[in-house]
Amino acid sequence: MTTTKESKGQLYLLAAVSIWGAAPVATYALGERFSSSWLFFLRLVPTGVAFFLVYVVRSVIARKVVTPVRGDIGRIRALAYSLFGGVAYNLFISLALVTTSASVVGIVLTTEPVWIVFIDSWARRQMPSKRVGLSLIVAISASLIPLIGGASGGRHANSALGVVFATLAAVSWGLFTVLSERWNCPAFDKSAQLSLTSAPLALLAPFVFGGVRPNYLTLASVGEIATISLGSNLVAMVAWIRGVSSGGSQVAALFLYLQPIATIGLSALLLHQSISALTILSLILVVGSVINVSRN
Repeated sequence: MTTTKESKGQLYLLAAVSIWGAAPVATYALGERFSSSWLFFLRLVPTGVAFFLVYVVRSVIARKVVTPVRGDIGRIRALAYSLFGGVAYNLFISLALVTTSASVVGIVLTTEPVWIVFIDSWARRQMPSKRVGLSLIVAISASLIPLIGGASGGRHANSALGVVFATLAAVSWGLFTVLSERWNCPAFDKSAQLSLTSAPLALLAPFVFGGVRPNYLTLASVGEIATISLGSNLVAMVAWIRGVSSGGSQVAALFLYLQPIATIGLSALLLHQSISALTILSLILVVGSVINVSRN
C-alpha cells in the first residue's frame, strides 16, 4: 500500500520529469542563436545566482553565514556529485542539442533508468543481472535507430555525435542519482551545492571556448532560459531529489520514461519537428527496456 510520503514523492517525480521533458525543446530552440558553451552557461549560471541570493537573504535573516549542509557525504563524493549532476550532465546535453534534434536527445535520455539500475548495482558491489545487461544493450541500440536514413532531423549532419553526447549525459545522470540517494542532506541544499559548485565553471565557458553572443533577447528566449535554468536546475531538481529520497533511485527511475513523451510531443508542437516511424519504434524499444529493468 502506498504511503502518504510515497505519494508525495511520486508527485515530485512527475513534476520533475515534466519540466525536464520541456527542457531539451527549450535548449534546442535557444541553440539557433547560442553556441554550446553559451547554452552551458545559461543552464547553470542563473540558477547558481538564484541560490547564492537565497543564502545571502537567509544569512541576513539568521544574522550569521548560512551555507549548504554537507550532511554525511565525504568531500570526494561531494565533488563527484556536483561534477556529474552539474557540469557533465549539463555540458553533454548542451553539446547534444546543438548537434541533433530535441526528440532524438529525448529518446536517448530515456535510457537513464537503465543506467541508474546498472550503476546502482555496481555501487552496491553486485553483478548486474542478465535482465539489466540485456536491457542496457537494447536501450543503447534502440537509441541509434532514429539516425537511420537521416531520421534524426538535427540541424547538423553529424547527428551520431549528438547521440554520443546524449548518452554521456544519461550516464552522468545515473551516477548523480545514485550519489544523491546516498547523501543524507535536505533536497534544497543538495541542489544548491550542485549549482554553486558548477556555476563558476559554466561562467567561464563562453569566454574560454567562445561562441555567438546574442544581439537581443525576445520574450520567448527569456521563457526558454527560465525553463532550462531555474525550472530544470532548481524547481525540477529539488522535486527530483525529494522524490528519490522518498522512494529510492530505482523507483524514481520508472518515472523517467515519461520524459521523452513530453519532449517528442513538444518538439512536434513547438519546433515543428516531424515524428517518424523510426522515432516511434526507437521510443517503444527504449521504454520496453526500461520496463524490463523495472521488473528486475
